[in-house]
Amino acid sequence: HLENGHAVIEDRPCIECFHCIAVCPVGAISGTEEEMAQVMPYEAETFSIESERLMRLLRFRRSVRCFQEKQLTEEEIHLLLEAARYSPTAGNRQPLRYIILQEKLPEITRKAISALRKAAEEESAIKTIFGGIQSYVERWKRGQMEYETKGVDGMFYHAPTVLLFVGPPECAVDAGIASSNVELLAASMGLGACYIGFFKRACQADPSLLDLLSIQEGELPLAVLALGRKDVRYYRTVPRKKANITRM
Repeated sequence: HLENGHAVIEDRPCIECFHCIAVCPVGAISGTEEEMAQVMPYEAETFSIESERLMRLLRFRRSVRCFQEKQLTEEEIHLLLEAARYSPTAGNRQPLRYIILQEKLPEITRKAISALRKAAEEESAIKTIFGGIQSYVERWKRGQMEYETKGVDGMFYHAPTVLLFVGPPECAVDAGIASSNVELLAASMGLGACYIGFFKRACQADPSLLDLLSIQEGELPLAVLALGRKDVRYYRTVPRKKANITRM
């Protein structure tokens, strides 16, 4: 209803989701000048994606582990971050922040690989960091030697950019949604991306990594994406297991 010429929500607090702006057929509701500068009128021709075409993209996207040295452009990074920014979050809290790793990437890579190598040699860490998975343990026992002697980056696969999705631990789902949106937009742009779960384990093994990244109290890296230009060409989609479905 209206009070003094302004719309007021009844019986519930406003979480600034701006559905009211989106659904008003005559554009009678508006936010601040900065907010309204981001609003775009819907046009079916330019906003809609054919479902079969989207499904083909979903089938064809791959976790890329071979990257070119060429860096992403600032425009590409901006678009990827917009995909994260427009992702849905619980209660519209928008709790995430994003760390773009480029200049510090070699230092962070070296330290993360070293952290996992040390963890692979400690009995207690084998369970807490690697979940007792022996193949992980063996991989990181040799990871530092391969990095130092052969230049093999088993952490980020020589990606020129790594994007961290950072926030409170309880917002891990928000980070998963945002990183998925970024990864799919990257695929649509012809870029490569790979989720890096081991980096979170490295931060667990060596918390000084969090200081190096200026991670604030109450925050953690919740999702990690290696990003860059693909140095591999795919010719076809791949099979998947059948979906495990229960109807109730």
